[in-house]
Amino acid sequence: MKNQIKNNPILVFFYRLLKIIYYRIIYNSFLYKIIYPHNINLVLENQKKYTLVVCHNGGGGTITYLNNKYGNQKDLIILRNTISADKDYLYSIENNETHIRTYFKPSQISKLSEYLKEIKIVAVESYMSIDSLFKWMSSLDLYISYDLHDFHCIWINAHLCNKDGYLSEEQIKHAYLKYITTKITYNSWHKSWENFFPFVNDIYAFSESSKALFVKHFPAFEKKVKVTPHSLEYIKYDEIKKLPQKFKISIFGSIKNIDKGCETVKNFLQFSADKDYEISINGILREDCCINAENIHYMGPYDASNIRQILIDQKISVVFFPSVWPETFSYLISELIAAGIPIACFNLGAQAEKVSKYKYGEIIKENTNEEIFSALKKAYEKGQCKEDNNE
Repeated sequence: MKNQIKNNPILVFFYRLLKIIYYRIIYNSFLYKIIYPHNINLVLENQKKYTLVVCHNGGGGTITYLNNKYGNQKDLIILRNTISADKDYLYSIENNETHIRTYFKPSQISKLSEYLKEIKIVAVESYMSIDSLFKWMSSLDLYISYDLHDFHCIWINAHLCNKDGYLSEEQIKHAYLKYITTKITYNSWHKSWENFFPFVNDIYAFSESSKALFVKHFPAFEKKVKVTPHSLEYIKYDEIKKLPQKFKISIFGSIKNIDKGCETVKNFLQFSADKDYEISINGILREDCCINAENIHYMGPYDASNIRQILIDQKISVVFFPSVWPETFSYLISELIAAGIPIACFNLGAQAEKVSKYKYGEIIKENTNEEIFSALKKAYEKGQCKEDNNE
């Protein structure tokens, strides 16, 4: 149903219009107070200073990072934009220790000012009212850091993709978002961030490729960028010593959108259907991208901490990483490398930065089925050398 709406401009317009009308009825009136807790004292204690972490409501590597880094850290609160359409309608704050959450309108955000000692921006994905948010932060004279988890500072589509795939630099600079009466251009979006970054003390990138892409769009702030990879201490397993001789491909991850390679995977599965090799999908592939064939297996969601055992149990000999945007770190690639499995990926971002240096890694030169298959074969052959070295 969602995909049918997305592919029809008229349905998209009316869906967004009805959403705005509904939101304005609920969140521009007293009604939101009936639905949501709104007592700030449920979360904040008087005379106490907190670290404010700004994040989004989604999942993925950003939330893994948030949990790994902050866990149950005391004196920390998390700000999210709970409801957003043509603007932000409702924010939430959550106490990181008690996990109690309360809600308030964006216009009331100054209520937090007296409670804060520093601000750490993990992600502001999907904010559409960043000017007012940035204006408030800039007025506080506090330490502010910004993490380059995605590229939301470059463009509002944080993975720099549209329905056709990854955007070139030229396409990004001509991009715009039309939301009923709201229009956001690359230039207006870029200006908002450019005006805010002077107030940011440190910008943390998690790969050299992320820093390079950021600096391309914001060269004036290069000296503020520190490349600090995520901790991988949570990975507890050893490298697999011997790989299966049979050529068997696996694809891991939540592959629901074009940025994660859903269309690429669909095309490759069509190409691979009923061939003499097997493919297992570990994770969630968008339903309309699933191809039915005897040699293609859908294994469902997986536990990342069990990835090594999954590779062994399913007799996987090579992994295809289909993401078509420049990942900023990629926990999954790091987990696969730790397991010692051969990997093929496209020449983009942190995934290529890691895989190109990996002894069992191969870069896919073009997004064609033939090139994908060829790169997977080459990575697989590199992995077979592991057996010779262990004999």
